[in-house]
Amino acid sequence: MSTWQVDIRLLPVSYREKGKVVTGPPLLMVVDVDSGLVLFGEAFPPLTPVSEMVAPMVRNLASRAPAVLQVRNPDLVAPLSGAFPPPTAVTITRQLGQLDAVAAELEQSLGGTDPVAYWRGLEASYPDLGQLMEAAARYYRLKPWQRLADDDVVALQIGSHQYFVSVLGGAGTTYGVAMVTGEGRLRQLLAAERPEAMPDSISVVFDDGEELGSQLRARLRQRYDIAARHAFPTFMAWRKRRSGPPNGKELQRLGLAMGVMPELMRRLDSGQTEVDMVATTTLGDRTLSVEVHYPVL
Repeated sequence: MSTWQVDIRLLPVSYREKGKVVTGPPLLMVVDVDSGLVLFGEAFPPLTPVSEMVAPMVRNLASRAPAVLQVRNPDLVAPLSGAFPPPTAVTITRQLGQLDAVAAELEQSLGGTDPVAYWRGLEASYPDLGQLMEAAARYYRLKPWQRLADDDVVALQIGSHQYFVSVLGGAGTTYGVAMVTGEGRLRQLLAAERPEAMPDSISVVFDDGEELGSQLRARLRQRYDIAARHAFPTFMAWRKRRSGPPNGKELQRLGLAMGVMPELMRRLDSGQTEVDMVATTTLGDRTLSVEVHYPVL
């Protein structure tokens, strides 16, 4: 028997209703973990009770009962419990990798992500977002682009995986950090002048958040540490030359890349021109050691 992932996502579109801008509508999705296939997907009017969303899903899939239903939203537990005959079990998990990947593809096919839906998606899919935002604020205040150019590459060794990090901002246009694997992608990243030339990569870019709107900017300031007026971070993943929200593991890597920068900058400020060190950084409830090597090129 299979494992299914079930979640309610807001479609990344906005529309006007009775003079107000409404984000949504909500979409109930079911994805089979083994095959990656979407077994059910239906949009509902805003404020539809969760039980009324689940009912048609159960009717459509009643003959294909899974062994496990994985959910992130606790509101789904009660209506799904007992919806399928035993031994189907409902479990809560932080990560819904297959479903999140399908949702990201859907957002891209609809022409991008509505800002409200984008931030709700990050908050729902990454439980340590607050800590990541603190790392982003520290990184912005550090202003590593004042010392490092875009092609002053830093290498990170995390376990058996190597990543290359480019500090963005030396040209005085785009501020942030980008991260790739492999020397081929690194060369593409450093040479890219247009979005269509971007290799598969992950990045954080800071700007004034104008596209977020005043209400969302105020909510983010209230909830998270925003370093300055022009320091609203946007987390992006480039896949096959299309951008979308990063998944949980990609956000973790960006957090590690920003987290090692204070110690690297301290050593460079002390006069070191070459740095090979092991940095310790916190990720959620874990402490990780990361090998840092500079320069690379």
